[in-house]
Amino acid sequence: MPHPSAINEDKIVAHAQQGNPDAIATMMNHFFNKKGIQVAVTRKPDALLILVEAAQVPSQEETLPPMQRALKRLGLDHIHEIQVYARQQKALTVAWKNRIDLGKPLTVVDSATQSLQLISWLNQGRKKTVDVATEPLGDAEESIRFLRFYLNEKDTALIALEDIQSIFQVVPQQILRVPNLAEPVLGIYYHRGALVWLVDIGQQLDF
Repeated sequence: MPHPSAINEDKIVAHAQQGNPDAIATMMNHFFNKKGIQVAVTRKPDALLILVEAAQVPSQEETLPPMQRALKRLGLDHIHEIQVYARQQKALTVAWKNRIDLGKPLTVVDSATQSLQLISWLNQGRKKTVDVATEPLGDAEESIRFLRFYLNEKDTALIALEDIQSIFQVVPQQILRVPNLAEPVLGIYYHRGALVWLVDIGQQLDF
């Protein structure tokens, strides 16, 4: 009779082969935790988003090759895109990002241009909201259009349409939770090839 732990491992592998992000993360952490690296995985319909973090930023050389080999063994043919992001634990900056193509050799990407800042926006969140409410709207002939949104069930806020880059719907299950960040930070979301930080503005502004 198979040992219970062996049965459990078989189930994890089976789920990972189907693209289950929790199962893939469990398998990755079994290997990378020994190196002091933590791995989190989220899933979009045909893409995987992987975040690796450690006390010091994990290097691409130590992270990507074993990750690519493990993903190849799972036979994830239905996954067309795999993006890997790395950061130092508790940092609000992603140090580097790279793409894994299961059918091609890996290429190390220069991390100098990969830094994605969040802290400056968070620090200015309250001030920006106050400025929008108090600055003059200009001459009577000028027209400025705003988007109204809810901070909670009864309080609303306005943001100028010219300051909005895009509007899209986020499925909560596709948000990658990142530990050791401020409470208003919901996590990160992969949208059209870009890593987007999601922030609860109501919490950030103490509503």
